[in-house]
Amino acid sequence: MMLDPSGNTEYLNQYDENNLSFGGAGGKATIDAVTSGTAYEGANSQKNAFQFGVNLTTNSKPFTIHSKIETPFANVSPVTGLSYGIYIGNGDQDDYLKVVAADGLTENDNLYGFEVVKEDGASNVTSQKYDVTGLKGATSVDIYININPTANTAQPYYSVDGGENVILLGNPIVLPVELLNPNDAKGLAVGLISASGSGEAFTATWDFLKVTEDAEANLVLSENPVDYGVLETEYQTKCNLFLR
Repeated sequence: MMLDPSGNTEYLNQYDENNLSFGGAGGKATIDAVTSGTAYEGANSQKNAFQFGVNLTTNSKPFTIHSKIETPFANVSPVTGLSYGIYIGNGDQDDYLKVVAADGLTENDNLYGFEVVKEDGASNVTSQKYDVTGLKGATSVDIYININPTANTAQPYYSVDGGENVILLGNPIVLPVELLNPNDAKGLAVGLISASGSGEAFTATWDFLKVTEDAEANLVLSENPVDYGVLETEYQTKCNLFLR
């Protein structure tokens, strides 16, 4: 779990397995009743944040964190502190970047959106909110965080149509130096995060959470080229012409 920065927390005592449905036949991660709690600033009371470590540093190639959340906030009214998404960090509640579906720009207006929060120490926090048409009522929402390790920046994206249209969310964000520090022997924490804020508990399901190295664009030969016959040159050299 996303731990209190004191370093004195035993993570095995920080969750109720009866409130979790991870894996199974569907291969999904579900928190049956997401409650309140937040990592914001000095609160450090986050309850619903599960993570794993990945060996990534500023020396790594560009990569993308991608997750799909199901029916965000079904039958739940937008309220202060409501969140449902993903994050990266150093494992505690003081150094992280989270991209979450949230209540949008204006509270209690029945319009959802996203919130992007970066915390670089409890006293250095930035937050940006966005309204997003189509988020309310969507059967699923894809959330992406694209990382450029060399520049130490992250670019969030989202999609409400299964990835057919992937939309830029704000500008690139400079990450806290602790996240990709090649000298700390810790790697990067990647996780799921959610909170009910001031509202009632709700069910949150993530279809998957994956980390993928960005592929370079490669020109590859077609397995079934179209044969356009034989070309004879003035030197009587023959070659087959193929067009993909």
